[in-house]
Amino acid sequence: MTGRIATVGCLCGALLCGPTRAAAQEPVPAVSLPAVPQVQAEAPKFKAPEMKPEKKKDAGLSFGQVMKDTLGDFKRLPKDNAVPILALGATFAASAVTYDHSISARFSGTQSSTFKPGTILGGAEFQFGASMGTYAFGRLTGHTRAAEVGSRLLRAQIVSQVVTHSIKYAVQRTRPDGSANNSFPSGHTSVSFASATVLQREFGWKVGIPAYAVASYIGMSRVEGKRHFTSDVLFGAAIGVMAGRAATVDIAGNRFLLAPSASKGGGAVSFVWAGKK
Repeated sequence: MTGRIATVGCLCGALLCGPTRAAAQEPVPAVSLPAVPQVQAEAPKFKAPEMKPEKKKDAGLSFGQVMKDTLGDFKRLPKDNAVPILALGATFAASAVTYDHSISARFSGTQSSTFKPGTILGGAEFQFGASMGTYAFGRLTGHTRAAEVGSRLLRAQIVSQVVTHSIKYAVQRTRPDGSANNSFPSGHTSVSFASATVLQREFGWKVGIPAYAVASYIGMSRVEGKRHFTSDVLFGAAIGVMAGRAATVDIAGNRFLLAPSASKGGGAVSFVWAGKK
């Protein structure tokens, strides 16, 4: 009995221990674990913002560009109602020729104190000095608006004077006082009306009306001083309006046509609204 128990115990031990040994002898498959990424703590990098060069608002207002734009103004004249304006001015100037000598005979030739400032205000020194001063102030202080207005005034004045003196050279009209043969048209009047036209188109009629009043005063001073005939002044006004419009062709707004007119007692300037641009 004891022998059977021992035999059964041996068999049970073999059954229990056998698989354990076999399992111990079999190789255990290796389990591959995913690699854990190594995170390296780096100090934050601060990238300085790129400093892009600012576009200057007045980049197109250099003196060289202003001169280039002036050449463009001359090329633009035939396309910007220059011919109708000059034709209108020539018509009224021609109608005033009949009264030129009778009007001039009313004045002694000695400039009165009332009209004497007109000689200075309409002079090239004052007109070009004002435009160049405005332009220089705007450029030096970074005031783009001032530089823009000054450049347009300068452009209009250059155009008016080139056209005026070209006609003077071609016509060779004697002045009322007999001092020279460059009476037609009036340069003081043309440059003054050129400036007035730019100011009107830049700032509207609140500035335009006083500017045209000053330009008309300058024209009258040239007749009163016997430096010009009435027809010289009327055609000079037309040249000035033409030049001022050429320099401000990109400014939209109400359009007015200026029409110089003559009468037996003198001259006048009328404005006709031509709609919006």
